[in-house]
Amino acid sequence: MKLGIIQKTQTLAEELPDSLIAVYGMDHRCIWASPSHFTILGYPDEEMIGYKWTKFVAPEDHPHADLAGADARFNGRSIRFSINAATKTGVRIPLKCEAWIKIDRPSHRIVLIFQGTPV
Repeated sequence: MKLGIIQKTQTLAEELPDSLIAVYGMDHRCIWASPSHFTILGYPDEEMIGYKWTKFVAPEDHPHADLAGADARFNGRSIRFSINAATKTGVRIPLKCEAWIKIDRPSHRIVLIFQGTPV
């Protein structure tokens, strides 16, 4: 399903090419991921779409990332946090992150936008 919010997110990704930008559904599965996921983490789009964020976050940071996402969802505001991303080869990359909720107007679907910048 192509969401209208993805166009806006693609623009953000073009403005921030050194950041990981992704759109996640409320089921925690990736709907769209910026090309930087391949250059930074080693995951091409086809290996991102449909997978839960837990595949791309270091296991030791799952509880922290889950709480940050829940805070963004339940409080309706953006939240800033830090996690370690796990590359395809298992290397940990520290990220400064922000997540926020958006409603895709054409579909009325609620999504979570994620931005992570390597530090």
